[in-house]
Amino acid sequence: MERPKLLASGCNDQGQLGNGTILEVEGPGASEVGAVSESPSVVHWRQVSTGGCHSAGVAGDGECFTWGLADRGQLGHGDDVTNKPVPERVKALDGQFIDGVACGFEHTVAFSNKKGLYAWGSNEFGQTGAGKEGELEISKPRLVTGLSSVHVLQVACGFYHTLCITASVEVYAWGQGSRGQLGLGDFSGKPSPALLQSLWCTPVVQVAAGETHSAALTATGHLFTWGSGKYGQLGLPEGHMTSIPISHPEQSMEAEPLSRDAPMDDVGMPDERNPGAHARMADPRLVHLLLGLGISREAAEFACAATGNASPELAVEFIYSHPGMAERAAAAPAPQQPPRESREELWRSQRVALVPTRVPSVAQAVRVATGANHTVLCTRDGRVVSFGEGGRGQLGHGEAQPERTPRVVAALLERGVRAVAAGREHSLYLTEDGRVFGSGSNEWGDSSLFLAGGARLPPRAEGARLSQLQGALARAREGSVAALTQQVGEIFASAT
Repeated sequence: MERPKLLASGCNDQGQLGNGTILEVEGPGASEVGAVSESPSVVHWRQVSTGGCHSAGVAGDGECFTWGLADRGQLGHGDDVTNKPVPERVKALDGQFIDGVACGFEHTVAFSNKKGLYAWGSNEFGQTGAGKEGELEISKPRLVTGLSSVHVLQVACGFYHTLCITASVEVYAWGQGSRGQLGLGDFSGKPSPALLQSLWCTPVVQVAAGETHSAALTATGHLFTWGSGKYGQLGLPEGHMTSIPISHPEQSMEAEPLSRDAPMDDVGMPDERNPGAHARMADPRLVHLLLGLGISREAAEFACAATGNASPELAVEFIYSHPGMAERAAAAPAPQQPPRESREELWRSQRVALVPTRVPSVAQAVRVATGANHTVLCTRDGRVVSFGEGGRGQLGHGEAQPERTPRVVAALLERGVRAVAAGREHSLYLTEDGRVFGSGSNEWGDSSLFLAGGARLPPRAEGARLSQLQGALARAREGSVAALTQQVGEIFASAT
């Protein structure tokens, strides 16, 4: 019987394909990931994931391997920050049976059914959930203490945020929250896992994380989304989202990274010397409560925005500890408003859902994947539905434009798709008879496993017959795809 192979294609400038070179691999064809000489007993890979320019995999015996770019500690090899063009065992996890791994842009998370969750790599936004105050990088796997005694079932990493599901069907989120992608009701980031109370008692079976949006799939086939809806990637009707006020249209929604001089709790606090510079994003419900306490609207709105809409108590405390600041902010000159014709587009670009919200037009979904700014899913009857950014054809509708409402991919109606995966600007689809199709950007040979040339309609990925597609991450500016051949009977796609 032929030895099982791990195949990869796409960008390889940092060795992230693991084939021992830094040469790009474009279709038709794919490159074999280098043999794991440290562990000759490994006969197959249980899971593979890719990040910005690094990759990680779990072998059949539970050992974790990483390869690619190492500049932020994302490979977990400690002081050794040299790039690895072939898989190298993460020695700090020796003795742990790793069940799964996920890669963010520059961080990596792995979980064990015996001892919780481990994380390493960049921690600028608290995305590892394991960093100390002001700690920007973690070079070795570290136990996420907030989940040390919890049995984790699945992890998903966005660019700078992380989600996980536990055996008790709880969903946790941490990291960057600048567009509500944590689902906690505000725009603040979290340096440690925070429970999504809004999904309490919801039978979540899968989570997915894009650049600034997130998704959760339930056992009943319902889909919940939250975070940025700029391109329609949430699939929600307008009435189900919140519009960020545009009184300060030039404001940046990007979260400030952690620094050694500014712990996360202080990020985004107003400047005493320039109070007018603070962007107002007050929750009207909290403002109403404060008005009932006799607080002026200016002070209420300013305090709610400054405290991240955390609670009315915190807003009141802020008001009394910063006397007069709201009045000075109100007196500050307002930024120039945008032209009338651009206000509608600006309003749309600031649409968000701050908590998980059910997508009403989606039912019977069995798998969901998130690209950087698009979402794709398949249903029990084999249909594919996609929505969000479509400028590179990643939605598979034959058009280079966004879709704000979930739309069935007509080209795949008779294909019987049973699994999907998504990269930054491309998507993959696996049919019941083992064929793989791809759509979207193919700049790095990554829009399908063995296809040369870009495509807007799903083309067949010619090559080895493949049977099961699992997992997907949307990362970074470049892409790679990893897969297994038919002899193993599984395919794992994890693309940037």
